[in-house]
Amino acid sequence: MLNVGSWNELEIVELAPHGAWLADETGERAFLPNRSGGNEVTLGDWEWAFVYIDAADEPVATLREPLAAVGDLAVLTVVAVTPVGAFVDWGLDKDLFVPTVRQMTPLSVGDRAVVRVMLDDRNNRVYGTTKLGPTLESATRSLQEGQPVGLLVTGEIEAGTQVVIDGRFLGLIHHADRFEPLSVGDERTGFIKLVRADDKVDVTLRRPGYAAVVEGDMPTILAALRSAGGFLPYGDRTDPAEIQRAFKMSKKAFKKAIGGLFRDGLIDLTDDGITLLEPESDS
Repeated sequence: MLNVGSWNELEIVELAPHGAWLADETGERAFLPNRSGGNEVTLGDWEWAFVYIDAADEPVATLREPLAAVGDLAVLTVVAVTPVGAFVDWGLDKDLFVPTVRQMTPLSVGDRAVVRVMLDDRNNRVYGTTKLGPTLESATRSLQEGQPVGLLVTGEIEAGTQVVIDGRFLGLIHHADRFEPLSVGDERTGFIKLVRADDKVDVTLRRPGYAAVVEGDMPTILAALRSAGGFLPYGDRTDPAEIQRAFKMSKKAFKKAIGGLFRDGLIDLTDDGITLLEPESDS
């Protein structure tokens, strides 16, 4: 049986003017058009081909690699919207349908969306969903606070920025833990902040604890000082929003960092700002 929405190893059983017919070991066939590689195959050869259902409800094959297969998460662009759903470009002649009932929020033409490619076993049709929660794992016992993880941004909700963690779990970056603009499809390295009793996971883009100050914030401020010629007009009186724009950290984190630099004898603090005290390299 053909695996729709996936790669299949198929035999070239017939050549035609507009393409070739491919069949699996059971004899089930799919047509491979010339535009999709049908003019590149040889009768009797076996080829790995991607199979999907075309607008006429017939199985079609392609040797071209789509942007996603069944089971994959992918960042796809909306190319059309209808009353019953949206179509996203997944790299094939026929766009992938995302039904309205499978959309977390309504999609518009031009949107980039994180889509899970699914197969409806009842009719063998491939579709997409942006309601990712039911497609992700809910058991989060393997996650530890402070653990570095890969994050894929899926969108904004009222509480903050929703992300997929390591392709497996749903997570949230709260507004207070986000110090840079994030867009759908952005990938970042983050850190587990809290695993809640209800399996919900809070993540942050900053390494938790004092390590964030020593390994991230203090070097960031030193680099900014060197780039500015040894002085920056920031201090206790600076507006928190200005600190966030300049250093991508909270004012609380900023004060911890400059406090550490001051104790290490690397900077001087005045009402006017920060002055670099470390000696310049001779090289």
